[in-house]
Amino acid sequence: MNKKLINFFKKYLFKKPFMVSDFKPYLQKNRIEPVWWRTILWGIGLSMVGGQLSAVSIITTATGGATTSGYQGAAYSLTSGDVMRGFIMFKNGFTIPDPGTVFYDAEGPVYGNITFGSTGANTSTLQLGSDLRLGTTGWFAQTSGINAIDGCPIVTAGIGGRGNSILMGGDQTLGFGLKITSSLTIDGCGHTLTINSSGLFTLDNRATLTLKNMNIITSVPNLFARTASKAGYVGLENVNIYLTQNSTLFGDSATSLGMTRIQGLVGIYGPYSATASSTRFDNPCGSKCNILINSGSTLYVGPGVTFDLSGLALPSANKIGMQDSTSVLWLDGCTLTCNVATAGQQGLVLSKGTVLLDDKVVISDLNGSGIANADITKGLIFGDGTTANDIDVRVLGGAYTVLNGCMQYKHS
Repeated sequence: MNKKLINFFKKYLFKKPFMVSDFKPYLQKNRIEPVWWRTILWGIGLSMVGGQLSAVSIITTATGGATTSGYQGAAYSLTSGDVMRGFIMFKNGFTIPDPGTVFYDAEGPVYGNITFGSTGANTSTLQLGSDLRLGTTGWFAQTSGINAIDGCPIVTAGIGGRGNSILMGGDQTLGFGLKITSSLTIDGCGHTLTINSSGLFTLDNRATLTLKNMNIITSVPNLFARTASKAGYVGLENVNIYLTQNSTLFGDSATSLGMTRIQGLVGIYGPYSATASSTRFDNPCGSKCNILINSGSTLYVGPGVTFDLSGLALPSANKIGMQDSTSVLWLDGCTLTCNVATAGQQGLVLSKGTVLLDDKVVISDLNGSGIANADITKGLIFGDGTTANDIDVRVLGGAYTVLNGCMQYKHS
C-alpha cells in the first residue's frame, strides 16, 4: 500500500471524532487523489454526515426507523418521507412511491433504475440534497406515461434539484416526462442522452434546468415545456443536439417556455427544423431577449438545419442576445428564418457579438404566404445604430448568402 495512505491510517484512523477538517488537509498536502480517500472511507464503512465521519450509512424512514446498510443489492422500495444519507451504493436502484416524496443526500453511485411510481394525476418526487452520481446503468424510469389535459402535458415524475447536479454514468434514453421543480444541472460527462417517444423536460415555477457535457439525440416535437406562468430558463452548455425530426428546441409551441442560455459550444445538427417559440424572455445584458449567447460562447447551426425564429413573440427585435464580441452565432450551410407573423413586431436584430457565415446560408423573412416582407424593419438587421453595439459579421472562405426578403446593415 502507498506509504502516504499508511501514514494517514496511523495518524487519523483512531482519532475521535473523525472530523473532515482533521484529515482533508493531510490528504491534499500529500496529493492523495479524492478517488483514493473516497475509497478509504467506503472500505472502512464510514460516511460524512454534517461534516463529521459516521460509521453508518442510513436510510431514515418516515416513521422513524432506519436501515443502516451501506450496500443495497436488491431494488429498494422507499416510502414517502424517506431520507437517504451517508455512503450508500444501490446496485439495482430504488422506487419512489405513488404519490410521495423522498430525499437523497448521500454519497455513492446508484446503479439500475430510479423508478417513479406515479400513476394517474399523482406525483412522485425526488428531492436532492447533494449531487446524484449514477453508475453505468443508473437512470430514471416511470411506471406510467404522461397524461394530458387539453393538450398540455401533465408530468407526474418530479426532480427537485435544489442547486445540485445529476452526473450520468453512461448513455441513456428518456422516454417519459421529467418535471424540474427547482434548479437542477444534468451533467452528461461526455455521454449521450436519447430523447424519444413522450420524453421531455418541463419546468415548474421559476425552476431552471442546465444540460451540459453531453450529446442529445431527439425525436420529439418539443424538447422542453413549462408548467407554470413564470418559468425559469434552460441552460445548454457544451452540448451537441442531433435532430431526427423537426423539433421545437427553444421554448414550446403550446406553452411558451422561458429564456434559453447558451454557454460554451452548443451545436445543432440536422437536416431538420429547429424552432424557437416563446413568449418568455429575460433582460440579462441590457436588452430583453429570448435566447442569450453568453460571453465566450458559440451557438453553431449546422448544414441542412432550418433555424426558425419566427415563433419568438418578443415585441422588440433582440430575440437573440449577445453579451459581447466573444458571443458567436455560427451559421454553416443552414437556413435562418426570421419572418414576423404578428403585427407590431420587429424582425431580428443581431448586435454586440460576432456572426460567422459559412458555406451556403439562406436568410429568409418570407411570410406565411411565401412572400418576402416589404418592411425592412421585419427582416434581419445587423447592428442597432449604436457604436458600442456594432456587430462583427465574418464571411468565411467559399461562403455565400441567399437572401429571401430584407437584410439591413445598421452600424453607427
